This record gives sequence, C-alpha cells and structure tokens, in this order.
Amino acid sequence: MTMTTHASTAHGNSALLTAAINQFDELIRAVPTACAHESTPCPDYDITELTAHVAVVIDRLAHALGAEHPDHDSAPDWTSARDRAIAAIAVTAPGMPVSLPFGTMPAQIAYGVLLGELTTHAWDLAVAIRRTDLLDQSLGAAAATLVVARIPEQPRDAMPFGPVVPIAFDAPPYDRLAGWRAETPRGE
Repeated sequence: MTMTTHASTAHGNSALLTAAINQFDELIRAVPTACAHESTPCPDYDITELTAHVAVVIDRLAHALGAEHPDHDSAPDWTSARDRAIAAIAVTAPGMPVSLPFGTMPAQIAYGVLLGELTTHAWDLAVAIRRTDLLDQSLGAAAATLVVARIPEQPRDAMPFGPVVPIAFDAPPYDRLAGWRAETPRGE
C-alpha cells in the first residue's frame, strides 16, 4: 500500500491534488491492456472512459490556470493533461481566481473540489483492476474530510450523485469517500 503524509499548509490543496493526479497516473500504468474496457464502480464509465473523463477534468483545470491547450478540437490524452495540470498547479498562486464549470473560486478551493473527484475516481479505477493496494490511504483520508465538509448529506436533489451510502465510521478512507459520494464500496 502506498502511504504518504501530506502536510497541511497554505499550499496544502495544491500538494494534495498533485498527489492525487500522480496516484491516478500510477493506477493507469497498472491497468492490464486486456482490461481497458472493464467496468468500474462508477456506472457512467469503463476504465478507458474513466481515464478520458479524468483527463478532461484536469485539462480543464490546466486551461483555467492559464495553460494553453494544444488542440482545442480533440480530447486531451492522459499524459499531456497530467503534465499540463501539474505544471500549472505548481506556478499558480493559491488565491488566484479560477473559473470552472461548477463556479469561480480561489485556486486552493478548486483544488479541494477536484481532489474529491480524482480520489473517488482513483478508487473506482483501483477497484476495477483489483489494485486497491496502490491507494494512498492518507490521501484518501484528506479527500474524505474535504468531501464530507463540502457536500451536504441532504438534500442532494441538485447534486450529481444520489444519497449517502451508509459506511462505518472506522471504514477505510476510500470506502467512506465512495459512500459519501453515493457509491457502494465493494470488495476486490
């Protein structure tokens, strides 16, 4: 199991989001070629579609932070989106206003929102390829804390996910994160 301690500083969310991007990258590299179209716990995506979705999300962030998009007519590939996002995060002031589809906010707040999405999708990918051992539990705990603080338990009518799935308080962080985002944790 990957374990990293993430410092809580003024730049904490940028470090956490960069770690989440790197974790997702590690999981992508662990996907066996024959499994590219396996289903994931996220009902909207198989592994290939999930990877493309996350690439679009982080590429959109990179663009909002001022990075140029090399080809506006095509979806970004994972590697270029990863590199552009990490580079843009590294040079962006925490308080810089960032406009994303869900609103305009300081960069550090946007990073926290996207941390929840990336860690949830990392869990989706890890479960799909049966490699939850690659998940950084301290990163999952940090994301779960941010997500629970940001997303209300009720009402969720205007939310992109359903009701909270009850999870034991002492469950692993990724299970708590998945449950709060309305996904049912499942074993490998």
